[in-house]
Amino acid sequence: MGKSLILTYILWLFGGGLGLHHFYLGRDRQAFVWWSTFAGGFGLGWIRDIWRIPEYVADANESVEYMRHLVESMRFYKTPPFSGVRFAGQLFVGSFFGYLALLAVPEEIAEGNSYIRMLLIPAAVAIGVDIVANIGRQTTSFKYTLVAGYAICFLVLADPNSVVHIAVLCSIVSQYFRTYRRVSPKKRHVCVRITILGAGGTVIILMWMLFLGNNASITTADGETIKLRDAVQHFFNSPAWRELKNTVYKIYQRARTEGWERVYDEFVEALDPRGEKNAYKVLDLDGNATQDQITKKYRKLAKEWHPDRHPKSKEEAQAKFIEIQQAYETLSNIKLERARRNKQSRDTTSSSFKNVG
Repeated sequence: MGKSLILTYILWLFGGGLGLHHFYLGRDRQAFVWWSTFAGGFGLGWIRDIWRIPEYVADANESVEYMRHLVESMRFYKTPPFSGVRFAGQLFVGSFFGYLALLAVPEEIAEGNSYIRMLLIPAAVAIGVDIVANIGRQTTSFKYTLVAGYAICFLVLADPNSVVHIAVLCSIVSQYFRTYRRVSPKKRHVCVRITILGAGGTVIILMWMLFLGNNASITTADGETIKLRDAVQHFFNSPAWRELKNTVYKIYQRARTEGWERVYDEFVEALDPRGEKNAYKVLDLDGNATQDQITKKYRKLAKEWHPDRHPKSKEEAQAKFIEIQQAYETLSNIKLERARRNKQSRDTTSSSFKNVG
């Protein structure tokens, strides 16, 4: 079944930043680049897709006109023509992955073990460059691209922090060995495709987590700066976390004995979706208060917090007065609705007994 141009544009509009339109067209490498680099290079690739999508759809459908033009190009050119956009994309994605790998390694570890970055960064750059090089109907040699990355890192610069230099050489070597992809790759099952993309996405997320954990920090009320990784570690050792774990465990044990439906109902009730519990708290009443008690307490508090009685703090009194009114209306409406439902239930029961009789 052919790919729809309209559906592709819809996916581009609502999920283009995640590369959903490219995944739909079977362009998984491009989808991964779009997702991992924030919509294809901070939105630039997403915008460029506006006028590129028709060609992508024709490629996916292998339309007669597109294939005729492709065959003519393969006959006329020994290698694919140089594309400045593709080369820039290789530089960007290679550098992006390289810097992400650089920042994922903590400085305290890198200072005494520089070989870690020297092994990791050229590989990350080469992978980024190669992914872009293999998008569409072109391919290249990952082997030579990777060798070039390590060569400039170990032999020339001897500095793994020179990410841009590594990306430039890797991109040049990748372009030099570019060729046409003359045979369409074998189509994989969608589950396999999702698994591969998920594995790549997991690596990217892990590197971001390492970067944030090693470089991000929070500032306390006392002005003390604490690294995020230390703050997270302290949180997992805190009484609040232990209490949360115990609560979750108790909920799980209760669900096993009483059923998940009962636990879910109680959980929803605890969230107070109607605002009933909060309303009782505002009026300083318990949950068994009658309508008369609610009305009496409301009149007392409304009189006490009327803005005219607090000329020096009129805004605060106004806010409290409105809160009291809203609480009274909430409880009154709930009581009225329950009374109506109870009456309907009684009428239904009475009618059933009459019919039986």
